[in-house]
Amino acid sequence: MEVLKSLHMKLAYRLLTSTNLWPDFFRAKYCKNDHVLACKEGPIDSRFWRSMVAIIPKVMENVKILVRGGNSSFWFDRWLVSGPLSVSMEVFTNKKLCI
Repeated sequence: MEVLKSLHMKLAYRLLTSTNLWPDFFRAKYCKNDHVLACKEGPIDSRFWRSMVAIIPKVMENVKILVRGGNSSFWFDRWLVSGPLSVSMEVFTNKKLCI
């Protein structure tokens, strides 16, 4: 089980950071115009996508965000010890706001 968990964490990290065909496909299919961290699993989503949604919070506990190039999400990347700003408050503005 630990091997499967580590594989899912690696794929979830790529989903969050990569701009290749595979992550772009899943973001377009399941997230539409939302940030990956704002995506929820639906009742008809694939088992793979549900596993990605479940493991992403664990991945976010173990990453550091570097601000450069405008790819860091203001609302969904972890700036505080307690987690992303979207956890502490409701997002009223553009969910795709990057810095």
